[in-house]
Amino acid sequence: MGSNYIYKCTACNYKEQVSGGKDRGKLVSTETMTCPDCLRLVDTVTAIACDPELAARMKVDIAKQKGRCCHCGGLNLLPWKAQACPKCGGKMEKLEGGPVRMWD
Repeated sequence: MGSNYIYKCTACNYKEQVSGGKDRGKLVSTETMTCPDCLRLVDTVTAIACDPELAARMKVDIAKQKGRCCHCGGLNLLPWKAQACPKCGGKMEKLEGGPVRMWD
């Protein structure tokens, strides 16, 4: 089961709900990436973890989501390095309180 947390930039106060790295649920594996097109953090699908027939029965077109920004549809995603803010380059910190969302 995957988990999402709130990360906040200490410099510009930008916030985003992401896993903060590599994560996995029953259907997909994800990784937190930076989108240089819309300057946001995004958890993007990196691998399909289930049988494609199961995904089709569930009417989930996860293949189209693989490697795309869910905010702008961009394909220029970069791995999130050193917890840097995509807006200003400042330090992003995970807010305390545990996961805000569990997903599968």
